[in-house]
Amino acid sequence: MDKSLPMAMPAALVAALRMSFRRLDADAQSLLTMAALLPEPFHSAQLQLLLGAGIEDDHLALLDRLEWQCWLVADARGYAFRARAVRRMIAEEMLTPGQRQRLLHRIAAS
Repeated sequence: MDKSLPMAMPAALVAALRMSFRRLDADAQSLLTMAALLPEPFHSAQLQLLLGAGIEDDHLALLDRLEWQCWLVADARGYAFRARAVRRMIAEEMLTPGQRQRLLHRIAAS
C-alpha cells in the first residue's frame, strides 16, 4: 500500500480504513486529519502548534499510540503515514470540503 495505485482504491480497503479511523478517539482523528494535510515528513512540534495541544506529554503519548497502531512511522526526519494510500484516504474521504479548507488555512497561517 505504499506504492502509487494506477486506479482508485478498492472499496473494501476504503471501508476497512474508514471503520478503523472512526474507532479512534476524537483527539487521534484530529491529529491524523491534520497530519494528512501536512507535507511529509512532519514534526510533532508542527502538529502541537496546529492542534493547540495543551500538554506536550499527552500529545507525544498520542503520537506514540498512533505509531504503535501502525498509522504513523517515525524516523530522524520526522513522522509520516505508514502508507500513502491511508494518508490520501484520510485527506480526501474523512474531511468535508469545509473542514479541509479550514485546516489548510490554519496550516498556511502557521
